[in-house]
Amino acid sequence: MQKIIVHIMNKKWFKTDTFELEIKLFWEINKTDNVKNILFYKWSKIDDLDFENKLENQWIYIQNYLNREDIIKTVLELNEENDILYVHTTIETTMNITNDLKKIIGQSSPDNHKIFRDKFIQRDLLQKYSDELWIRFLSAPINELSFTEIRNKVWLPFILKPINWVQSSWVVKINNRSEFTNYKDHFNNFHKIFVEKWIEWDILIAEEFIDGNLFSIDYFVWEDWSIRISEPIKEKLWIDIWVDDYFVLSRITTKDTQDTFRYINLEKFVTDSVEAMKIKNSFIHHEFKINSKWQLKTIEINWRIWWGRHELMYKAFGINFFRFILDSKQEFPKIKENVIWVNIFATKEWKLLWFNQKLFDEIWLKESVYESIKQESAIWKEVWLTKDWFVRVWTFKLANEDLAQLNRDYDFIVNNYKDLLEIESKYINITKIIKIFKFKFN
Repeated sequence: MQKIIVHIMNKKWFKTDTFELEIKLFWEINKTDNVKNILFYKWSKIDDLDFENKLENQWIYIQNYLNREDIIKTVLELNEENDILYVHTTIETTMNITNDLKKIIGQSSPDNHKIFRDKFIQRDLLQKYSDELWIRFLSAPINELSFTEIRNKVWLPFILKPINWVQSSWVVKINNRSEFTNYKDHFNNFHKIFVEKWIEWDILIAEEFIDGNLFSIDYFVWEDWSIRISEPIKEKLWIDIWVDDYFVLSRITTKDTQDTFRYINLEKFVTDSVEAMKIKNSFIHHEFKINSKWQLKTIEINWRIWWGRHELMYKAFGINFFRFILDSKQEFPKIKENVIWVNIFATKEWKLLWFNQKLFDEIWLKESVYESIKQESAIWKEVWLTKDWFVRVWTFKLANEDLAQLNRDYDFIVNNYKDLLEIESKYINITKIIKIFKFKFN
């Protein structure tokens, strides 16, 4: 029977910077394992014969569907005459249908698909399984949350966040009552906007602040609960909200990062977490911290690996993550190149007026910088209020076998990123706009 991997995507993915890499990864597993990849997308059919032919030459096929019943019918028909190895998605909004399709064709999937969206359910399952996975937390609708109760049960400082939102939206460290009150006031104002759009998300979770460094790993869990774990990636972020209006996230995978885990039992931590949540037949993205006692504590677990992670793994380790679906004995390779990605976001109600071209040119000439992605379409627009609450306005990708050189180039970006964007508040500063126009046109 023909081996198939089903991918649930959308049309936007076909236009992304990473789609060319995706084609390469799909083509690789076709050559090595004769796997056919079928990409499902919703709504009207793409009318581009050249695009379809380009994909089909590499055993990649695209298929539109109209609704849930339509895709279920098509996948069931495929399953009758083919061997569907896996149903895959990288998109938050298609996780439910992906889970349903797995069940319908007889593959393992979580009994409660909410475990990967609802942070309260995650915490509860981890707590019940092992004291080593335990942290202090409580959850309630925002207007029922009491600062005194949180202070007594969770302690200060604590993290406050919605139980089911994504990309660190509305995740804030609270140090005192004033910050708690301010958070609730802002949250309630923005929640009204979402209620008007029929989106409800007013339940929050308060959990203890875990000191220490943030890391993430990716892995695939087979039906028998065997696991292959990626090398850890350090997630370094800093937020200048109400100061310079930036949210910056760096993903760092270097030889130094790997050395951090030389004496830590990462495999047991992952195995316990997987068994606690009864995860099978799934890619997992797992964020955690190492605290001051060298204990591993989960931040959150997600059952999808977005395409950027595939690209990062391929660049740093030369590994095609789909190999783990095909071969349960596939080992994760050692690092071949040190890699750092720097993502710069705008986070509040501001207009992006222009980019600092001179500074960009300086960064681009750095030896380690191999790719730069800036969102020029965001110019003259408000860059904060989207479905994910913020807009990534620039990404720099760095790689170098020379770790010292990589760190020098990375430090230059860290020390200068605040000058990259010309951002103006909704209360327009006319003098500054004139200055920017002079820079642009003279």
